[in-house]
Amino acid sequence: MEITFQRQSLLEAVNQFIAATTTMDETILVPSLLRDVPLDKVCRYQDVYDYYQALKTVKNEIEWSLLRMEERGKRGHGLRSLNREVEEKQETDEDLEEQFHHHVKGLFVVLTKLTKKAYYLTDRYNREIRFESFAQ
Repeated sequence: MEITFQRQSLLEAVNQFIAATTTMDETILVPSLLRDVPLDKVCRYQDVYDYYQALKTVKNEIEWSLLRMEERGKRGHGLRSLNREVEEKQETDEDLEEQFHHHVKGLFVVLTKLTKKAYYLTDRYNREIRFESFAQ
């Protein structure tokens, strides 16, 4: 049974990001070819390879973050300490609802941008590979 989500839902944004980065991974067979390939615009990453690694890290964090938090919890970090922090903060329900909407909107925007970047990186890799194969 396949579950479908609203086009503008957070879960759909997560699914689209995971799909885009999976396509990126399947396309970019030799990531080291991205080293020293400059980005089209100035940003904090040195080259396309660094950007590729950042996208993979985000994907990995989305897929495994709760498991990692539970593992850290065994050492006194993670979910238990997070639960303690939540209990310590006394907030009204209105504040919580407002915070929730703010964070969901922010996460949706970030995931949408990251999805576009994963597609860009896949296209860029294809252009670089085609250019190199024509140059030889």
